[in-house]
Amino acid sequence: MTDRYDIPEEYLTSDFGWGAQSDAEYEAQVKEAEEQAQETINQVHAHSEETVQTLKEDIQELERVIMPLLVNLLKTSDKEWIRWPDRKEQVEEHIEKVLSITRSE
Repeated sequence: MTDRYDIPEEYLTSDFGWGAQSDAEYEAQVKEAEEQAQETINQVHAHSEETVQTLKEDIQELERVIMPLLVNLLKTSDKEWIRWPDRKEQVEEHIEKVLSITRSE
């Protein structure tokens, strides 16, 4: 075919960075890409489930730290004044607990 058109050799050896392949080669590449994509999806899904579980545990821990204070405040809702000696240390301790939960990595 090239003889018929007298195409110069320099044109015949030019490479555009692509080549031909059979249907079987193409299908194999597609299958490999699909398998890699599915593996990545599975890894992301597993990581997401772990993250959700960790967040649920953190929320439950946060609830255990905060709810006693709120429940005790509710118990004394009929009182105008709250007597709470040494509350500074107790409040600071609970602040530390909350921050350890919300700011942990």
